[in-house]
Amino acid sequence: MRWIVMTSYSIDRNIGLADVFDRAELAFIGLIGAVFCTVILMSLTGDQVVAWHRMAASLTAALCLVFGGVYMRVFKGTERTAKSAVVIGLSTVFGLSMLVFFSLHMPRPAPALSDSLLAMDRWLGYDWSMLSAWVAGVPHLGELLQVFYWSAFLQVVAVLGLLSYLGRFRDVDRMVFANAIGLLLVFLMWQVFPNLSQSTYQTVPAEIAQGTHLLSGNIYARSLLDMAANSLPLGQLDRMLGQVSFPSYQIVICVLAVWFSRATILFWPIVVINLIVVPAVLIHGSHHVADLIGGVAVAVIAVGLADVLFNQLLRSGPPQAI
Repeated sequence: MRWIVMTSYSIDRNIGLADVFDRAELAFIGLIGAVFCTVILMSLTGDQVVAWHRMAASLTAALCLVFGGVYMRVFKGTERTAKSAVVIGLSTVFGLSMLVFFSLHMPRPAPALSDSLLAMDRWLGYDWSMLSAWVAGVPHLGELLQVFYWSAFLQVVAVLGLLSYLGRFRDVDRMVFANAIGLLLVFLMWQVFPNLSQSTYQTVPAEIAQGTHLLSGNIYARSLLDMAANSLPLGQLDRMLGQVSFPSYQIVICVLAVWFSRATILFWPIVVINLIVVPAVLIHGSHHVADLIGGVAVAVIAVGLADVLFNQLLRSGPPQAI
């Protein structure tokens, strides 16, 4: 299919779909469409109602990035900027769709791995409540760790942007697919082994939670338990933290950021940042040690599957810069 477009410079252009999105992006759009349609169908036929109006700003911003990237590609010829905007925007839409998809799978069965995960923590000498108490005793450490906890998502954006700037489009597409596959694997494991944040079955004194600036403290844990038992009447983004403990998706994307930033200026800074992300995930995500190990394993599998998928089926249109 092709369109004739008249630009502001009065130049006629024949624009085909291949000029707008490359093959990898089209495949990713197909995946997004499948997830989004499933979410719509579940929200229409299930008991839960998704608060779409609360997501409107985020979705609009993501779509603006996509359309802005398309404009830069088609009319300005700045492929590196365009690639960065398109994949970051599409990845955001996918992530938001999956957040709602997870939420719509409430209520949840009783956690299946809690005792085993706690036993492994004890064997390794790790105790979430004791670590939280120690962090609470160091001024501002909990707030600092909270910043590093959320940095995982910014790392993905930074690496995708840098790889696009360097013209490493194949690596960009591989990272996008590895991230998507990783999140789908996390969902699959969450279905096979139902689990929630350990804050739902371990309490931390209120003064420690306050001193740590804990994201998943006792009050939030009670709301999470209620959501797991009775579902969530109105799907909201601020009620989705802690739905999945094993494996940790935060660790999945941190590993992907390290792997795909190799041979770039960001590699060592990201390595150092993620050495701090590990305790941040343990504290603010109220994770078990096994959750982190599982996250690493999922990331490795996701990279392998993304390589197979991309190399065999999704060879990207734009050539790599040397």
